[in-house]
Amino acid sequence: MPLCTAQQELFTSTFLPLLTYANAQCHVVRDLPTSATSDDDGLRLELVARALWHHKELIDDYLRDDPDGLSPEQRAIVHDLRGTLYGEFLFDGREDSHATLLHDSGAYHVVCLDDQAVASLPDRLCTMRCAIAPYRGHILLVWPIVIVGEASPTQRQSLLRRLKASGHLEPVTSGEELARRSASWDTHEKLRTQRQEEQCRQANHIGEGYHRGLLAGVTEPERSLQCRQHQNAHLATTEDLASLLSFHSIPATLFPFSLAEALDLLEDDWLASIAEQFSPLGAPLPTARDALIDHITKQAPHDDNERDSALTWCEAGQFDLIRRLLRQNPLSLIELEPLDALSLYPMPPYTFILHEKESFVAWIPPEMLAIVTHTDFDTLARLRARLSEAERAADALASMCGVISLDDAYQRYCEAVSEPLSREQFELAIIELESSERRDTYALWEHESTSYLISGELSGEGVMARVVRAHYADRILHVPTEGDQATGTSVVVCDPEEQAEIASVFLQALEGAERTKHRLLQAHNDVGLGPHPLAATMLDRPFIDHLLGMPPLIRLRNYVDGHIPDHEDDYEFPTTFCRAVIISALFEHESYHEVLDIIRLFGMEDCEGDHYPHQLGKLVTDVFNTLPAWQLNGWSLNENTERLTGQEVIPQACA
Repeated sequence: MPLCTAQQELFTSTFLPLLTYANAQCHVVRDLPTSATSDDDGLRLELVARALWHHKELIDDYLRDDPDGLSPEQRAIVHDLRGTLYGEFLFDGREDSHATLLHDSGAYHVVCLDDQAVASLPDRLCTMRCAIAPYRGHILLVWPIVIVGEASPTQRQSLLRRLKASGHLEPVTSGEELARRSASWDTHEKLRTQRQEEQCRQANHIGEGYHRGLLAGVTEPERSLQCRQHQNAHLATTEDLASLLSFHSIPATLFPFSLAEALDLLEDDWLASIAEQFSPLGAPLPTARDALIDHITKQAPHDDNERDSALTWCEAGQFDLIRRLLRQNPLSLIELEPLDALSLYPMPPYTFILHEKESFVAWIPPEMLAIVTHTDFDTLARLRARLSEAERAADALASMCGVISLDDAYQRYCEAVSEPLSREQFELAIIELESSERRDTYALWEHESTSYLISGELSGEGVMARVVRAHYADRILHVPTEGDQATGTSVVVCDPEEQAEIASVFLQALEGAERTKHRLLQAHNDVGLGPHPLAATMLDRPFIDHLLGMPPLIRLRNYVDGHIPDHEDDYEFPTTFCRAVIISALFEHESYHEVLDIIRLFGMEDCEGDHYPHQLGKLVTDVFNTLPAWQLNGWSLNENTERLTGQEVIPQACA
């Protein structure tokens, strides 16, 4: 089934320089290997090959530039590669001399380059994403070769019926015929895409500069699915995916085989913080790096209490990673959907995520396997769910009320959950979770011997962040830790003479936030309304996501789905618009008219023609009136009106 040795060498010596040229044009990987001597090398070559088949015009550029001085025989091979067909095929079995692949353009008998390629073929009916190319009269299976998933007999029969109807049921073995069909298929796909785009423009054009979005009219589950697919597709093709993953992984040229080797990859500060976890409170730590590593390797595999504490309070991605690794160890992150990969974080010394260039692997050191395997994950998961309820309650109450006493917050929390934590546990959870690096929706405030929850917008960190975004966004500089681009801090760069001015702006903003907290306490007393109750559904997800699921927000988003500015993204713009309304009305306390100005700021003022956006204005007004109001202790304007009048408020957009 594979080619003879001479044919293999001729193809490889011709194809690899072409891939090197394509990589130089497309910047797919930093270092392209000259052979696939390892799985990582093979993956890099396949990634570049995929880019080449998406940009076959590079083949003509390569022939024109001829940077490698091709022989006439090699030029003929490269010329024939223009007839490559890349896409999803149905693998329909193999015989000694060939494998059979089915595609909408026809059926093909293909040969493999070498024994390794033969071994990579599946042993069952399945879908493959691969390329087939003309080579010296044959049809050759070339990189990339990816098994997408199993195919059903029904799929096979459906494809065979289509091929029979088109007259392409008989398998093709000729490279020349493949080249003709590939060119015809490329033209067919291009024309089909043009027709779809034109039909979309005609069907969706609703006025100058606007169109009906791709998500208009779809169900909520379908919308969520399409948005996730869109995000994964975007991340999978962006050059930043590897960079994003490297922000929560550790560089490792050589894969470690022990806990000590893995710890030796960490910076000294990180080692010291881990060693602290396994030492008595206040006990001095070793100062030498080797001594720190030795301390951790001796203590960590036997400290059940520290393990349970770490797994109780760690981030969801860290907890999830350990459970995944116990099912599949090691776990190659690039095999996960990008969104799933980006949600996972290492938790040394229990788990590590290591990267070497574009390859990412998650791993549990062998010394830690026993202590992790014997963990009662089900019990911990139930406890974490209760802690999550407390966290979501704090998020919702601080966001709704702006300021709420911890006693009132606990009362509202107990009313909403079936199995509440004790008062002491609740406060401990709030304090512990507030210290998380990714917790910014609420903070704690002590005033006149009383503990309060406050919105993150009123905390010192929130005020600072808002001032920087508003006045100094162009001066933010990320300063990485020495030797590590993934960690560090952000600073505002300014001249010495500007420091006093910037400090004054920060101070004024902090004083303003302090006055706001006191005004809210007085307003809550004056209005005579207790804090808004929590509904159990508010604890299922972050509070802003809960708001996005409210009927007025869904009506607004559905309207924007049907009125997308032509320069905006169909998938992201509607939710971005709705979030801007929420943030302006709830957290930035913009007046009613300023919230309506979002229509203008987002370029939506003409979406209903020459008239003022009457329907859109009604929808934004309904959202404004149904969002919690800090002055009303978390009750909305509509709820307060209904309380005062005893009559239900009918949304303007539904009137």
